[in-house]
Amino acid sequence: MALAKRLLESTGFVGLSSLEAKRHAVTGEPVLTEINVRVPLNFGLGDASGVEASWRSYAALAGLPLDRQPEQRYGRKVAIPWLDARAVRTRMARGELSATGALRSYRGTRDFGVLNVRDPAPGIALASQALGDRAARRRTRRAAAAATRSPYSDLAPTA
Repeated sequence: MALAKRLLESTGFVGLSSLEAKRHAVTGEPVLTEINVRVPLNFGLGDASGVEASWRSYAALAGLPLDRQPEQRYGRKVAIPWLDARAVRTRMARGELSATGALRSYRGTRDFGVLNVRDPAPGIALASQALGDRAARRRTRRAAAAATRSPYSDLAPTA
């Protein structure tokens, strides 16, 4: 945390950010991976781990009194399935991951981004947009192929 704070202060950063670290395979020491500002993901992880990140941020900004922060529950995860999909497909194609293993990797996940059964509207909107984008790309490819085709390509060759 001290390294992350020093890094952010040296750049003059003001705002919300999160620190990502991994444990060193040999020493077990945390190693800074990145500091980013993906706020929705940060709140999702904070809420999934039980520290009430969304509420506490709002309350702090609104000047509301805050009780002691609840204990963090470790092992909770946030996953954005559409970002994971390509990596999962690639690893499965290489034989590095089974379908069961892919499903098992989501154990402990408490937040799936806009995919939420309590509020399906954002997920439906995202899926609709993705399908619309895909259809538009398909139309563009067809139009480009038609434009490059010779006007005589439909004629049968003569002998």
